[in-house]
Amino acid sequence: MIRTLFALTHHRRPAALSVLPALLAATGLALLPAPAEAQWKWRDAQGRLVYSDVPPPPTIPAARIVHAPGGRTAGPLENLPDAPPKPTPAPAAGAQANARSAPAAPAALTPEQAFQKRHEERLKAEAAERERNAEKQVRDARCARLRGYVSALESGLRASRTKPDGSIEFLDDAARAQELNQARETAARECSPAS
Repeated sequence: MIRTLFALTHHRRPAALSVLPALLAATGLALLPAPAEAQWKWRDAQGRLVYSDVPPPPTIPAARIVHAPGGRTAGPLENLPDAPPKPTPAPAAGAQANARSAPAAPAALTPEQAFQKRHEERLKAEAAERERNAEKQVRDARCARLRGYVSALESGLRASRTKPDGSIEFLDDAARAQELNQARETAARECSPAS
């Protein structure tokens, strides 16, 4: 009876069941690199190595594709022959004269040079914008003062101005009218939207 109890509580697993976890683990590990194998690898126009899960654009020649899914490889870029140059038709005599007189095309900028150029242009544009904003603020403040002066002269309140010697001169009706006309002309000239 003890043997029966021992056999019931401590039975052996079949050999197939003990191998199953190891087999599943090995299969799982074997499948892990599969997504990495479905990657494209090519060199772009600047010579940089590009990795992607989608094929390269049609502008990339097949000679620049280093690795394609399915094990197709072109090898490193240095070992690939250069593409044969395309034959160019001979230009007409007039076109040759124009080509000699035209300035040479500027050399292609490196990405760093292009970034620096864009950065400088942006800084210049921002400085010009700040200058325009400052000029607009000064102009708006001057126009507000002119409009206030015109409205004060139109109100009929007693007006005065300071003489060169520092004394105050009160304006009579004729002087007020003359001062009002000058203030209106100045406001119209300097505060119009077109200026």
